[in-house]
Amino acid sequence: MWSVIKRWSVRYKLFASYAFFIALLAGLMAISLSFYNKRRNISLLSQQMTGVMIQTLQLVKIEQSFFLTDLKKPYFYRYGRSELIDRHKQLYAHIQKNLDTLMQMPVVQNSDIRMHLKDAREQLSIYHDKLNQTVVIVQRMGYGNYGEYGEVMRLAKAIDHIPYLPRAEWMEVRLWEQKSIKSLDPSNRENLKKAIARLRQRARRLMPASTFREFEQLLTEYENHLRWYFVYYRQIGEEQEGEGLRFELRRSADRATNALERALEEVAKQDSLLQGQFQNIMIVSFLIMLILSLTFGYFLSYLMTIPLQHLTKVMRRYTSYIAQGQYERIRSFYAVQKFTEDELGELTESFNRLLFSLQDALNNLEAKQEELEEANVTLADINRQLEASNKALEDRNKQLHQISLEVSQKAEENALQRKLIEHELRIKEKMYAVISQEIRAPLSTLKGFLILLTSHENVLSAEEKKDLGQRMLGELEKALLHLQDILQWMQQQSTAALDSSVCFDVVRHIRESVDQSRPFIEAKQLSVNFRNACNKIVAAKIEKDALSFVIRNLLSNAIRMTAPQGSVHISIECPEDSSLKVCVEDNGIGFSEAEIKAYQEGVQKISYQEKSKFNTAVLNLLMCHDFITKSGGTFSVESTPERGTKVCFTLVLVNYGINIPSAG
Repeated sequence: MWSVIKRWSVRYKLFASYAFFIALLAGLMAISLSFYNKRRNISLLSQQMTGVMIQTLQLVKIEQSFFLTDLKKPYFYRYGRSELIDRHKQLYAHIQKNLDTLMQMPVVQNSDIRMHLKDAREQLSIYHDKLNQTVVIVQRMGYGNYGEYGEVMRLAKAIDHIPYLPRAEWMEVRLWEQKSIKSLDPSNRENLKKAIARLRQRARRLMPASTFREFEQLLTEYENHLRWYFVYYRQIGEEQEGEGLRFELRRSADRATNALERALEEVAKQDSLLQGQFQNIMIVSFLIMLILSLTFGYFLSYLMTIPLQHLTKVMRRYTSYIAQGQYERIRSFYAVQKFTEDELGELTESFNRLLFSLQDALNNLEAKQEELEEANVTLADINRQLEASNKALEDRNKQLHQISLEVSQKAEENALQRKLIEHELRIKEKMYAVISQEIRAPLSTLKGFLILLTSHENVLSAEEKKDLGQRMLGELEKALLHLQDILQWMQQQSTAALDSSVCFDVVRHIRESVDQSRPFIEAKQLSVNFRNACNKIVAAKIEKDALSFVIRNLLSNAIRMTAPQGSVHISIECPEDSSLKVCVEDNGIGFSEAEIKAYQEGVQKISYQEKSKFNTAVLNLLMCHDFITKSGGTFSVESTPERGTKVCFTLVLVNYGINIPSAG
């Protein structure tokens, strides 16, 4: 056997060792799985029994709720049904079914657990029967107008209406009746009988014969029903008295609960015993595996490590000589001895071949080394020549880099000049379009008014002349305002920056700008709603005239695009401590998709000859956008055709919340 194993290859030896250890692990896993299944069954049994225990406690709670609530409900006595009793029956059937299932489990068979479960099942059956008897007797006892109690109350009312009734004796009977109902003390019942006898004697003396016969009949029925009530009351009993159905009901429930608790204790004992057995078996299995592993490992290492150690020792010396450059000692090496015919033997043969090849290579290297020394001398001369050439190239590269920097600087200057020229051209184009639409239209209107005034001077009345004069004045003011706005805009475009050094009250200045457009608003009969949600004086980073230009142009758009008797909303908010938000909203005809697109792209798609109000509004938006963005704010437009337009812009605040005087 030993000789056969020595002839095995390393692969078979390793495979045998792996198979041996896998077999040991498989045996250990089988033992663990067996104990795991047993513990899982015990755990499942414990969970199910705990559930049955909880359901049993719920069953008792439902029964107690029935005695506390449904016994005072007329519905129970009238129809003999109770929702709690129905739930009690369903839960009882479910518990019995669970107990039957638990008793059929294999882990329960032939153990004390089955006995305890059987005892719990019998006690629950007794508990259920006692509860049914109690429910029937309670229904017979009655409450209110039902059962024996209802008959007693009905007869008491009938006796109370009989003429010549001795009231004192009758009140005494009712008093002892209430005491007897509240307590089962025999003395109370004796006193009740004596009180009834005194009442009967007193009534015989006071009542006529016919009335006494009626009274005697009612009193007899009263006594019979009261006696049956006491009989039922005694059968039910109280839990504290140690007798009656209520006491037996509680005793059977306690016995069932105790039986379930004992069953749970047995389950816990079995689980603890199983855990101890598992620990002992695992310890023994571990020791056996350790002994077998050490023995098998020793023999396996004996077969493989001796040849491997010898080969490793020779290779370590071999590599140390190579690292130290002691090639003469490598030439004196002999072939390594071969011990086995397996892979280690093949590795030894490969090492011997490598050793012989290296010895031949060392001999060849000595010859090559002399040739390399001669080549190194030649290369040294070539390197000196290359260094001189590299130095000349570096000087040339520095000159080229300087020229490149000068060319780049000149190109940047040309690009800046080209941008300035394009900027001036755009200013001129916008100025021509604005003058043609904002100034030319009012001047044409003034020209028409003057022609009408000079041609029909004798025809027009004084009132009409006054109206024409006011209209001419309004158009002239409108032209002046537009001219002032154009000049401000051109100044801002040329300087490309806004002077925000003047500190003024922004909210107040917006109100003044709105008041300047008041004549045009009233001429069109528009309603203006001004809402200021910023309750403090604030100053913004914008020039005062620039803000007036933006407000007037936005109001001009809103007035132009809103039908008569429409509405314009102006709101001011301070959403943050560092910004101010202003919105101008109207319910006019709004912008078309093409106009919104022209605004968003920032491209003026309006011809020089067009005079449409929509084109003018787009130009106003573009100019306002320039003012606001150059001041460090944001500008947004929301418009829906036939519904209106909402334009909002934000300004950067300075000295927020400080009471500052407004400039101008």
